[in-house]
Amino acid sequence: MATVIWGLNMVLLKVLVTELPPATMTAFRIMTAGITTLIIIVSLKSYRKMTKSEWRYILIGTLFGVVLHHLFIAKGLVLINASNASLILALLPITTAIMGVMFLGEQMTKFRLVGFILALIGVFFIQGGTFSNMVFSKGELYLFIAMFVQAMSFIFVRKLTFTLD
Repeated sequence: MATVIWGLNMVLLKVLVTELPPATMTAFRIMTAGITTLIIIVSLKSYRKMTKSEWRYILIGTLFGVVLHHLFIAKGLVLINASNASLILALLPITTAIMGVMFLGEQMTKFRLVGFILALIGVFFIQGGTFSNMVFSKGELYLFIAMFVQAMSFIFVRKLTFTLD
């Protein structure tokens, strides 16, 4: 169910950015998510005083994974269609895994390598099976930036999971 909802995300965002300014829509989405998260944390009594290091990772992760990621998605969706945006964001797991190997010292297993290759082949065929037109529009560039900054945020969130629930 989560995958279905996530898949619908780009389509629904595309509709929203045609009706609202991207920055306004992003601000309301972030505010709603923040209030919802706060309600969950308080109701589960899952709070404690955090260390300075944890706050640093949270603030950096928030900047990359929430503010910049959602802002670049909204700005990009104004300029390109939702299907191209979804295809670009489909590279997120690959990018995150590669960054995990680079920055977190995670192992590059044969299974992961096969997964990377299959994912890239899939993207290659979905986008038309050719690299003849590799000029990116401004909207596509925004979506690539959105994907990259979210992958960066996942690295900081992963570092947090060692000490924080």
